[in-house]
Amino acid sequence: MVYVHFSRPSNNAKLIEVQSKLGLKKGNVLRICDTRWVCRYKNCESMIKNYSSILEFLKNEVEAQVDKDAIEAIGILGQIQNCAFFIGVTLLKDILGIINIISVTLQSKNATLGKAKSIINGSIQSIEKLHSDIEFSTFWQKITSLAEENDITLEVPHKGSLKKVYLWLAPLIIL
Repeated sequence: MVYVHFSRPSNNAKLIEVQSKLGLKKGNVLRICDTRWVCRYKNCESMIKNYSSILEFLKNEVEAQVDKDAIEAIGILGQIQNCAFFIGVTLLKDILGIINIISVTLQSKNATLGKAKSIINGSIQSIEKLHSDIEFSTFWQKITSLAEENDITLEVPHKGSLKKVYLWLAPLIIL
């Protein structure tokens, strides 16, 4: 839905204008390709990188109330200003980053069975490592920092250990 909204040339041009006003590097929202992991990874990365400019653009569009795009912008804002969306995109980016390493290795012209096995085992270990308290703390610090930068309220249970927060996030985990 976000890609469709920004694939229109006029909206994309306005997004680039907002990015330059905010002093951000020019970036586009990428189209998702069903068969390419790298495409999904880059889409999550792009969403995180361009999040503030996307928000500002959509808010401006809602305030202007010029055409039917304002209604679509309200719907998109409702979905992406939610902490579960933001956490999900960030977590998905991290996991797809690990999977992307496998994808690139397997597509390499000089890929061997030994290299593939090594990369796959390393990727499994990396994903398993994400379940540790240390990695979760690192992930949560990243989420907190990104949330502060983008004025997102993290509505999570504050009592107890990180494991309770992890259980709260469990529905977001897709693996």
